[in-house]
Amino acid sequence: MKKIIRISALCALVVLAFTTKLSFSQCKGVAKKCLPDMKPFVYTGQLNSTILNEGESAELVMTFTAGQEYRILTCAPVYLGILKFSIYDSNRKLVFNNKDFNNSQYWDLKVGSTEDYTIQVSVPYAKHQKVADISGSGCVAVLVGFKNDE
Repeated sequence: MKKIIRISALCALVVLAFTTKLSFSQCKGVAKKCLPDMKPFVYTGQLNSTILNEGESAELVMTFTAGQEYRILTCAPVYLGILKFSIYDSNRKLVFNNKDFNNSQYWDLKVGSTEDYTIQVSVPYAKHQKVADISGSGCVAVLVGFKNDE
């Protein structure tokens, strides 16, 4: 009986490791396709990503340094639709909402003082029937770059 439990646990661990690697690989690929939109900013190399389903959202809190100019870029596979994307300051005051800017998937932020900002990203519900059983789930990435004035 203990042998069966050990084999089951080992199988579960292998499946978990495989799906985690697959998810990470998917997110890396999504982020890589969006890198050209980061120019003329320099990508920091930090990948902030998660798997979201239709209607779900995620928040990321990041610290931005005074005197710097940043580009915050959201990225997802085309089949997820146009992401909803908002940024709030440390007092939860809305600083940016992409619906007010033609659904832009990035925003350039010049920081006057070092502060934490909350980046909220949401995947919309599909407006049409899915093709070929593509799930309404996928990688959503937030990339950050800084302006290099040198």
